[in-house]
Amino acid sequence: FSGFRADAPSIHLSADRRAVLDTLDARAQVSDVLLAEPPDLLWLAPEYPGRLYVGHFFLTHDYRGRREALERALASPDSLGALLDLAGARWLFAGPQRNAEALAATPGLIAVWRGPSGTLFEVRRAANRAISRAALPTSALAAHRVTTTGPGPSPRPARPA
Repeated sequence: FSGFRADAPSIHLSADRRAVLDTLDARAQVSDVLLAEPPDLLWLAPEYPGRLYVGHFFLTHDYRGRREALERALASPDSLGALLDLAGARWLFAGPQRNAEALAATPGLIAVWRGPSGTLFEVRRAANRAISRAALPTSALAAHRVTTTGPGPSPRPARPA
């Protein structure tokens, strides 16, 4: 049988991954930002209700810079808090290749689900811990510019006088 099936993603998901998606479906909002690495986004992104910090390479502003920043932060958890604050993240998914115990030491990061596929963290950081964009190096500022989700208003050409 070939054709569209609304339940097709569940065919390819383990019970473990389905549980992560069910948790996000029950708790995540449309305005929430999720940080996750691209291999995990293959199964997380299609059903995640919010926004992605690193999404599809073609649709993410400065994809390479954001992906590299995320990889550095996950490899060196000391810098993870700054990235969570800068991205305005509410969720972080760390795959099994990451040290979830080291990540859990980040203040305001609460593990809400753990399994063979990885660990889902909810970000509960105090607003006063947010870092200033001015404190970031120039290269980091460029990688984390605020972007819009739509084309916005189109500029009108000036009329000749």
